[in-house]
Amino acid sequence: MTRTVRGGLVVALFFVTSAAAAQDREQDAERFFREGQKLMEDRNFGAACPKFEAAYKIDRQLGT
Repeated sequence: MTRTVRGGLVVALFFVTSAAAAQDREQDAERFFREGQKLMEDRNFGAACPKFEAAYKIDRQLGT
């Protein structure tokens, strides 16, 4: 295997693992947000706030 091919494989592997990690973080943020919403519906505000905070730390967007 040539040096160029190996380098290309390393770069491709990096992008695949980066994309997978980003997707995992988005799923975690979504899960925390949904848990926070459920706790708010149950009027458990003290437990909901840390869930929203965790979601926002992962995904700092409006709506999180």
